[in-house]
Amino acid sequence: MKLKTSDDALRYARMNYGSAELISEQNNGENSVTFTLKDKDHGFTYTVTSKITEMNIDGSSFGKYESTSDDYMSCFRDFILDDSSEKFDEIKNRYNIETEIPDISLYSLMHIHIKNGDTADAKDAAVQTAEIFKSYEKKKLFAIYDVSVFDENDNIIGKCNISDGKWQNAEELYDERIISWAKNKSRNAEYLYKEKKTFKDTGLSPGDVVKFYYDSDINCPQEPDDEVTCYYFKAGNKEFFVYDFWTVERNEWYTNYYEVFNRS
Repeated sequence: MKLKTSDDALRYARMNYGSAELISEQNNGENSVTFTLKDKDHGFTYTVTSKITEMNIDGSSFGKYESTSDDYMSCFRDFILDDSSEKFDEIKNRYNIETEIPDISLYSLMHIHIKNGDTADAKDAAVQTAEIFKSYEKKKLFAIYDVSVFDENDNIIGKCNISDGKWQNAEELYDERIISWAKNKSRNAEYLYKEKKTFKDTGLSPGDVVKFYYDSDINCPQEPDDEVTCYYFKAGNKEFFVYDFWTVERNEWYTNYYEVFNRS
């Protein structure tokens, strides 16, 4: 098992991000090396690190493997923020918003906090901000990234995808989460419709519902007349439902999927 060489790092960079130039190489001991590269399209620098890691499971060693990581996306974002700072400032002033730069692992390039809570302003600010980021995109690198908007209480208002400019409000995001979950259960699941109901319609009791002790937007009905939403799906010739709250029994969305398809 060997660490990457400078030529390997350049091939890795070209394959993932485009043309690059090697600036420096730093050995971090015998099991790690970091390469500093320059992006030729935009001129900013970033690092690629190669490490040899031992695989241990339950105290037993199963050999070593090489892993490669980089900070390209966070460095690229920092470059864009600096290069288009005047454009970003213009949007901030126009909509009276505050911005936050989240950890890149959240797949959001910017968080916007809008003080007036106006959903139209929220959408416009997010779409215009996403357009600035998109103007730098050449290899569809931003396909899984978005600009997220929150109200003054940090409740999500909506998100705008960078690559396609698609805006989704909080309700649409919630819907997508449950629809994606259902399709992961059954690949051919077809979403039919959703229906508002009350908690008493489910036949469950408050003790059946997971109560989150941290910030969460997942529904947590406790009273008989609390509103819940039921999503209906069809897979093959069978229909099943998924509700917008979690149950203690399975620690996931309340559904009859397992009964309908005889799954454990």
